[in-house]
Amino acid sequence: MTGSDPEGLPERGGTAGALAGLAEGFVRDWTTNGVILLSLIVVGAGVATGSQPWVVVGPIVGVLGAAVGFMSIAKRWSIPRTWLAILVVLAVDVLLLVVMFAG
Repeated sequence: MTGSDPEGLPERGGTAGALAGLAEGFVRDWTTNGVILLSLIVVGAGVATGSQPWVVVGPIVGVLGAAVGFMSIAKRWSIPRTWLAILVVLAVDVLLLVVMFAG
């Protein structure tokens, strides 16, 4: 096997490398799904507040966050780029929910 197979098991690292890659992929998948769900919750929370800026801002931010989550899966982004996108969307969603319900 002379070529590199990006979908296959790592050639170096053996079982420990394969298990670490599997665990990272599992956590990344669950986190991505959780961020998409949180973005949909932001949409509902924005609409449920009833106050003027959040009725518009909540759905826009929520739909954009869910779209980024789905794009990271559909476009098969690299692992660091996917984690960066997940963390940014998570931070924006949590910040928006805190600001929305703090006032």
